[in-house]
Amino acid sequence: MFHGGIPSTLSNCTYLRILSLAYNDFSGAVPREIGNLAKLKELYLGGNRLQGEIPREFSNLADLERMSLSDNNLQDRDKAPCLPSLISFFNLCR
Repeated sequence: MFHGGIPSTLSNCTYLRILSLAYNDFSGAVPREIGNLAKLKELYLGGNRLQGEIPREFSNLADLERMSLSDNNLQDRDKAPCLPSLISFFNLCR
């Protein structure tokens, strides 16, 4: 199990297609740099202690098809960025 903040340096993994950090003990904000992962198709961050807003930079994830942010303390679900290619979005609620 990992804990602490999600490292923003993950954005250096430019060919990453699936990022699964679910059900660890990550806390803090979701790094906006994840929005730079242009090839990302699946993002799983559920089951942590993340808080704050979903970064606007996520709207850069044009190929993102699946995302789970459930079981966190994220706010402003209504202000989530537009993700036109999203097929599955697992809710943000606890």
